[in-house]
Amino acid sequence: MKSLEMTLKENENLIYKVASKFYNFSKEDLFQQGALGLTKAYNRYKENDKCKFSSYAYNDIFGEMYDCVNKNREIKVSKETLNLYKKLISTKEILAQKLNRYPTNYDLAMFLEVDVNIINETMLACEKTLSLDNDCNDINLQNLIPSKEEDLLEKIFVQDAVDTLEEPAKSIIKMRYFEDKTQSEIANELNLTQVMVSRLEQKSLKKMRTYMDC
Repeated sequence: MKSLEMTLKENENLIYKVASKFYNFSKEDLFQQGALGLTKAYNRYKENDKCKFSSYAYNDIFGEMYDCVNKNREIKVSKETLNLYKKLISTKEILAQKLNRYPTNYDLAMFLEVDVNIINETMLACEKTLSLDNDCNDINLQNLIPSKEEDLLEKIFVQDAVDTLEEPAKSIIKMRYFEDKTQSEIANELNLTQVMVSRLEQKSLKKMRTYMDC
């Protein structure tokens, strides 16, 4: 078995790769925790084990990082994270009306074109750190929840964005987000392939987001 120092050096990329799964947290702090996890695995590993050391150490590396993040999650939430959280709350309200159901984080990711892992981390971070009564950098959860008037304006804004689309893109968006139809159902109705529907949907969502961000 190689020395711990050599093993750590050979597995630096693995530790950073695991660290990339976490957002809004210092990568250097995560690396230190990952190195601790690797050390624990190193002390237990036997060369005659059936799996490679990197596979053997993965759970210890991830576990140490996960514990560290959970213990410190409530300490600080960046302004960027808060802004994204505000947009997610607003988008939830809009999609709930369009889909006639509570939108999943995957729905939010598709609509905003944001990695679903980022959305998961943002929700977890903000829901743990914000409350209706406690301020965080002068922003609290009550301020992030849109009023009825704001919500109505958002819905009108979304409809305006839909109206900028041309056919068949407009019909695809309406069927997907107003009528909750699947891509396969839309493809059959519009005599298109599912691949074409998927591409047009993504292109249309990007155009709508650009319009709404102007």
